[in-house]
Amino acid sequence: MTLSIESYYMKFLRCARCSHDFEYENPLYRPITLPICGHTMCRQCIDIIRNQTKCPQDQVSFGINRTPIDQLPTNYPLLVVLYDPSNLSQDTEERYGQCPSYMKFDKDTKLIFNAVESAFGKISLEIKPIINDKQCQSILSRSMIRKIFSLLNSQYIDRASRLKVLKAIRSLGEHMCI
Repeated sequence: MTLSIESYYMKFLRCARCSHDFEYENPLYRPITLPICGHTMCRQCIDIIRNQTKCPQDQVSFGINRTPIDQLPTNYPLLVVLYDPSNLSQDTEERYGQCPSYMKFDKDTKLIFNAVESAFGKISLEIKPIINDKQCQSILSRSMIRKIFSLLNSQYIDRASRLKVLKAIRSLGEHMCI
């Protein structure tokens, strides 16, 4: 069965494990992106799998990452796709004050993290009207949609993950030029 374009978009905005829609209001359903594989799950599912060393979706090990998965930050760029950004916290300390990984960053690393998140937020704002307008949904091919959401579903908490983001940007750029 082929998914409609709308369903195809929405599969990237649900938990990869339980398929619950991501929510901002309920912290249990905020999106958390796993390092290495890039699957995004709700906090509730992250709590369930936190003692595992491999992603339940593809068995890719996330144990090589030094950040425990229950300490990963919320993926705010995905929430921007779902919610009006003015309804989301703009204060980084409020967003990440409970995230030990973020709190360990030095000032320069926090600036890099925040710059990447800001850029992803801008991408989210650009794709949001396309997702919400049925006439515009066919503008992007499924391959392009997959690459955009691959980028938005990137964990950029550490240097290796940020390098993976650069590769995803390159892939997206190459696809746009073809």
